[in-house]
Amino acid sequence: MPENDTVYLTLPEARAMIDRGVAKARALRQAGSIAVLDAAGVVVSISRMDDGPASSVEVARSKAYLAAVHGRPSAGLAFPARLGQADLAPASDGHALFGIT
Repeated sequence: MPENDTVYLTLPEARAMIDRGVAKARALRQAGSIAVLDAAGVVVSISRMDDGPASSVEVARSKAYLAAVHGRPSAGLAFPARLGQADLAPASDGHALFGIT
């Protein structure tokens, strides 16, 4: 690992995350897109499921970007937003961030 302790996300790691997301979506009988971005908000990989709407690709990318720039998983941003409590303090735990829609 480089001296600055930067955590890099590889394509195989991103694809494994997408595979797990697709499996979960199928178990829930849902279809959409899954985007995996690095902590800087740069796309590592995006996939659209066969029955997922074309628009879900951009929605997934946007959700993942928002999570990346705020340093929080996209699921953690939804509930406070519904309550009107945009508590968006960044976390620095080095986790990869992804958006599923």
